[in-house]
Amino acid sequence: INAEYGGRSKSNVSVKYLNFKFNNPTIQMAIRVLAFGDSLTAGYYAYGRYFHPYTTRLKQLFEKENIPVEIHNHGIPGDETSTMIPRLKAELKKVNYTHFILLAGTNDLGYQNPSVIIGNLKQMMDLARNEFKVKPFIMTVPEHGQEVNFGFLREVRLTVNQELRKLFPKECIDLAEKLPQKSLSDEERKQYWDDLIHFSPAGYEKMAQIIFEHVKDKL
Repeated sequence: INAEYGGRSKSNVSVKYLNFKFNNPTIQMAIRVLAFGDSLTAGYYAYGRYFHPYTTRLKQLFEKENIPVEIHNHGIPGDETSTMIPRLKAELKKVNYTHFILLAGTNDLGYQNPSVIIGNLKQMMDLARNEFKVKPFIMTVPEHGQEVNFGFLREVRLTVNQELRKLFPKECIDLAEKLPQKSLSDEERKQYWDDLIHFSPAGYEKMAQIIFEHVKDKL
């Protein structure tokens, strides 16, 4: 999945931005966001038959506030934090991004030590901020539906999320807290979750709102 343009062509978006910039001399450059991660960033649902990435709705929310933004979605289903590192570096070399939104770790929970997951996530945050001068944000890892049957999944996830909140108090978007699974009513769970791991289209739209509320005043 590449950039999200709300159904319009790249050329139309570019013209719109140039006109906006011309009429608003205070705008010096476009906000160019890299949304990076696994299937949760890709917007996977219905067993992979369809995708509804949060980036589509996020772009709409920015546009409603007259904030010109370009969002590139690079979510790959099944990807793990270790293989994301070289992929991230390659992508940051290609495009001059201004902001970076990371959601990763779900695919590592079943076999990786929490310290390894945290180390990989921190490496990606540091890579974006220090080497490429991109302002990063990171989301906590959402609940996994199999945590009821495999308690170690919950322990690993909670450890990772606790550390992310400590390491990145300003950059951390607490998705796990704001879009839970187990604590929801049956009706809400059906509304926002598609399966044990992935959100429904409504869930991905809710995810976009959570992200927007966190980052809108930090751009």
